[in-house]
Amino acid sequence: MAGMRTIGKYEILGLLGKGGMGAVYKVRLPGAGRIMALKLLAARESLVELLGAGEVERRFLDEAQALGELEHQNIVRVCDFDHHRGRPFFVMEHYCDNLSVLIGEAGRVETPTRRLSLPRAVSYARQTLEGLARLHHAGIVHRDVKPGNLLLTGDGVVKIADFGLSAVRGRGATGPRSLKIGSPFYCAPEQERDPAAAGPPADLFSLSVTLERLLTGLIPKEPGQRTVKPSRLNADLDADWDAFFEKGRQARPGDRFQRARDMIEALDALFAAWNERLKAVCRLEESPEHHGKRLAIVRPFPGGLRAAPVKAGPAQARLAFAVDMLWRPKPYLENDFADNGDATVSDAASGLM
Repeated sequence: MAGMRTIGKYEILGLLGKGGMGAVYKVRLPGAGRIMALKLLAARESLVELLGAGEVERRFLDEAQALGELEHQNIVRVCDFDHHRGRPFFVMEHYCDNLSVLIGEAGRVETPTRRLSLPRAVSYARQTLEGLARLHHAGIVHRDVKPGNLLLTGDGVVKIADFGLSAVRGRGATGPRSLKIGSPFYCAPEQERDPAAAGPPADLFSLSVTLERLLTGLIPKEPGQRTVKPSRLNADLDADWDAFFEKGRQARPGDRFQRARDMIEALDALFAAWNERLKAVCRLEESPEHHGKRLAIVRPFPGGLRAAPVKAGPAQARLAFAVDMLWRPKPYLENDFADNGDATVSDAASGLM
């Protein structure tokens, strides 16, 4: 593709990424000036050797058709389809951000990432589930749900993207059984054994892993091998959340959530319970486990909070502000609120009112 300035009528602005099936470019529609994403069939040689050129092209066309037939706010929209020099391409909405970038997922996926607040993580997961519900209703199993394939608009709306590995009902998949479908760490166990047999619970497994990563910053181990429960890694979680993730990541598909709607209902119930606990904290009510006990106070900065701003360059900022490589605070403040009886509240941990 060296030296090529356009694909069809679209002006190439840069390469966004390459996958097994094709290359995705950032393009501009001349005249209108609209920025879009264009996916051109450019399969890896290893994939062509495994499946054959005809099957690779058929799968690419299936992806374009599957996306083109759907219209949902949480699924990326296809705007155009054409051929360039004998190769098919389709054009989609373009968004700069995705969940992988947001949490700082590095080249080594198993490296810890940023944690998101519970409301934000739940919002992203719930939107993804809404999109998956629409896909599954249309007979489509995505088979590659992961942070990098969940795009984000400027308003925080999730758009499910990259349907190159999807299975579409009524369009039989061919290829060697040894061909792995899905991304390591995120894909369900059955996708490694027999990708063609993966159904909606496989997508829900991947979404469960994704949400757990958003809330804990870690990738769960293989089913049944986790040694630390999510509630030990995030104080916002409790035993009910542990049970939710355990069910979502069961090794047997039949033991998981079977429908995206079922998972949405369970997630809504957990979030409602979290909000009730939050309201209790805001009312300064002692939770049963802390009744009669004084919480330990962690003071991140010697001498208390600063009374004046600090200016620090990039090289000194992590030390000045006590954050790690992902800009997360190393120590956290455990507030010690007290009602002053005059409509004010003091925090002994920070010295603030």
